[in-house]
Amino acid sequence: MVKWFLLGLALCGGLTACARTDGIALEGQEGAPAQLQVENSSMARRLTLTQAQQQRQDGRLQVAIRLKSEIAYDQELQYRIDWFDASGMPVEPDSTSWQPLQLHGGEQKVMQFSALLPQAAAFHFSVRDVVKD
Repeated sequence: MVKWFLLGLALCGGLTACARTDGIALEGQEGAPAQLQVENSSMARRLTLTQAQQQRQDGRLQVAIRLKSEIAYDQELQYRIDWFDASGMPVEPDSTSWQPLQLHGGEQKVMQFSALLPQAAAFHFSVRDVVKD
């Protein structure tokens, strides 16, 4: 299964390439440390993302993500989390949308997420500046 997940990542260029955010992202798979993906270097200087925790509870993958503002003023952001199975295929496609997030200057938040389906074995948490339509 891990072999198929890695093959999927290689073909897609990583989960980030499949779901471009123009921000920063944290992606990880069950049992492995999460990796930071930077598409916006300015945002990477303003915001730090780290994985605070990862576990399985009631058969579902759960992750906690720590966000820390590195600047002194408020940031209007959007976030989303996407879940993938062990082969790298999306689980619960189209079930998440960009959500608003305000982070005050110097603030640190820990956000917790739980996959809806037990097949989820990997995640992709993305943050971007607010996109105005």
